[in-house]
Amino acid sequence: MLKVKDILKTRGKELITVDVEGPVLQAVMRLVDNNIGAVIVLDAGKPVGILSERDVAGAVIEFGPDLMFQTVRSLMSSDPVTCTPDEGMFDVMARMDRHRIRHLPVMKGEKLLGIISIRDVMGEMLADEKRKNDSLRSRLEEVA
Repeated sequence: MLKVKDILKTRGKELITVDVEGPVLQAVMRLVDNNIGAVIVLDAGKPVGILSERDVAGAVIEFGPDLMFQTVRSLMSSDPVTCTPDEGMFDVMARMDRHRIRHLPVMKGEKLLGIISIRDVMGEMLADEKRKNDSLRSRLEEVA
C-alpha cells in the first residue's frame, strides 16, 4: 500500500517556508518563484501555519492594495491539518476532501518532514496503478 513517505522519497528535499512575521509580498514571491501553491509558516523554526494561494486570493478582497504590506500571520491558516509519513494515500485523500484543502504538512511528532499536495498524491497513485498494470501485462505475455 502506498504511503506518504513514498511521495516524500520522490520529491526534492527542499522545503519552502516563510516566517510568520514576514511580509506577504515575500511569501507570494516564494510561491511564484518555486511554482508552488502553499508554503509552511514558521515561528522560531516551528511550523505554526500554512499560507496558500487560496489564502492570498481571498485576502485581496479584505485588504485591497494594502495586502502586500500585511504580515503572513494575518493571512495564514493556523494549526493546519497534517499527516504522518506512514499514512496511506486513501486516508490522506479523504482528509483533504473532508477539509477541502489541497496541501498537507507531513509531521513526525513535532518534526516537519515536508508538505504534500493533492497533485502529489494523485500522481503517485496513478504511477502505482501503471506499475501494477504493466506487471499484469508482463505476466499475461509470459503465459500466452
